[in-house]
Amino acid sequence: MLALLFAVGADRYALSAGEIVEILPLVALKRVPSAPPYLAGLLNYHGALAPVVDLNRLIGETPCREWLSSRILLTRHPLPDGRIELLGLLVEQATETAHIAPESLRSSTAATPWLGQMAIRGKELVQFVRPAGLLTDEARALLYPSEREAPPHAHPGAG
Repeated sequence: MLALLFAVGADRYALSAGEIVEILPLVALKRVPSAPPYLAGLLNYHGALAPVVDLNRLIGETPCREWLSSRILLTRHPLPDGRIELLGLLVEQATETAHIAPESLRSSTAATPWLGQMAIRGKELVQFVRPAGLLTDEARALLYPSEREAPPHAHPGAG
């Protein structure tokens, strides 16, 4: 499987290339009042709003630094009601892709729903991220209101 590698502190993480819609440079994000600290803000992606999660903050590190190698990885996020929405992941050192052999994958001991399998690459351990498990129910309700809850001005074309 092809994966994009990135870093959080000294640890290496990966996201399967099949889960990535687009890799974007750092851009200005709209802050969300009362949002969890790991939410970097909202991205305007061709007229669609995409929440962006700062993985450094989520894991407990300092906020993602504005390096040339920092990127927003745009993914699809399934919602309980069946909708698929966009979700951005703000990461550092997104400079390498790798082919991960299936036999190198190991089950993770992590209890968090957004951490997937571990890959062994030589002496390096790489933890896969599962974007579908990143948001709590409360965060999903804040960031992805249902159609009937969204204010009229939030719909494209509404006046």
